[in-house]
Amino acid sequence: MKLKTNILLALAATTGVTSAAVIAQDDFSGIAEGASIYGTSGGSGFSDSWSSDADGTYSIQGGRAVINPTSGTTESFRTLTNSLTDGDNVWFGVTLDISGTDATRFFGMSPFAGGTEEGLLGTSSNQLWSLFADGTHATGVSSVTGDPGSIRMVMNLDLQAGADTARIWVVTEGGAIDLSTPDATASVNIGTITRIRMGAGAGNGTTTFTATGVIDDLVIGTEATDVVNVTPEPSSTALLGLGGLALILRRRK
Repeated sequence: MKLKTNILLALAATTGVTSAAVIAQDDFSGIAEGASIYGTSGGSGFSDSWSSDADGTYSIQGGRAVINPTSGTTESFRTLTNSLTDGDNVWFGVTLDISGTDATRFFGMSPFAGGTEEGLLGTSSNQLWSLFADGTHATGVSSVTGDPGSIRMVMNLDLQAGADTARIWVVTEGGAIDLSTPDATASVNIGTITRIRMGAGAGNGTTTFTATGVIDDLVIGTEATDVVNVTPEPSSTALLGLGGLALILRRRK
């Protein structure tokens, strides 16, 4: 997996954390430069290949999928081998970058319950980066705004029989998140997730899209460390420090 964030395996081994598991991932490796992703089936955890769309293209540039909508909405879907349902606590991670200043566009990754969009993890009007509930692409739950360049969006989704809880982080690509301080927390109502969509296009009643989106390193896992760097908690850092001190003292004896 070509995940561009380093996983803190040493910390996990030291603190006794159980091994994480990747549910599904695709980093578009193995696709030739300039080729379309349509019909490709790289990665793991999916039961089909990326679907095609006549409204635009997804081509590989610099090892990443570049979305170029020509009209309306350009979208590509893949079905999960194992659906995500009530009782699942999962982590989503995706690297996104967008160029252009089209404030009417939306761009990002969406979980779907069958044919129903259950939210957009990405950006919508006015370059607000967050989770947009119920497919409206209108109001986000985070205040992270502007054009931060290439970013890693992370969502922890706790699926329950009633209201679900979503926690969202937005960090610069390669950065780390603090598990205790998400950028936003929201109560959402998401059905059984059966597939995901990469999408970009016009929003808020317009029919044009003048920006270009880049998407990469899409990962769904059971632990935060499956999808992003994690800042060690103070207690874990102290534990590592004590372990190192003990090793030094032992060598001096």
